[in-house]
Amino acid sequence: MKKLLTVLISAVALCGCLFAAGCGGSADSGSPASTNSGLEEGTYTAEFSSDLMSMIHLNEVCEGRCTLTVDADGNAVAHLIMPSTSIQKLYLGTKDKAQEPGAELIEAQKEKVVYDDGYKQTVSAFDLPVPVIDQEFDMALVGKKGNWYDHKVKFTDVQPKK
Repeated sequence: MKKLLTVLISAVALCGCLFAAGCGGSADSGSPASTNSGLEEGTYTAEFSSDLMSMIHLNEVCEGRCTLTVDADGNAVAHLIMPSTSIQKLYLGTKDKAQEPGAELIEAQKEKVVYDDGYKQTVSAFDLPVPVIDQEFDMALVGKKGNWYDHKVKFTDVQPKK
C-alpha cells in the first residue's frame, strides 16, 4: 500500500511538472502556439517582474501591471509599456536564439503616456506571448546600440480586468 501511494504521488507530481512546463514544451521556441497559459479567454491585469528591474520594467504609469489578453485557446499575450524608447525588440527565448535567422522578433510599438503631473512622453510598448504564469521564463531584448541581453521575466497576480 505504501509503495502504491508513493507511485501515485510521484505520478501526480510529474503530471504537475509537465502541465506547468506546457506539457513538456519549451518557452524558448518563440512560437505563439507554445504559449497556452491555462487561463480562460478574457482580459486580465498581471504584475510583471524581471531579474534586473533597473533595466527592464514597466513604465511608472502602469504601476507594475500590464494588460494580459487571453484568446479562446488559452494563449496569453501581455501588453508591456516600457519607460523609454531604448528597448527596440524582444524575443521569447534567449539572445542566442533571437539572433538566429528566422527568429520571430517582437518589434517595439510607440505609445504616448501621460503622467500624473500632465507630462506626456512617447515610449516603447510590446505585445509579448506569455508561455506560463507564476514561473520565470527567458526573454531577450535588444536596445538602440544593437546589444542583446538575456533576462528572466515573470507574470504573477493575474486578475480579471475591471
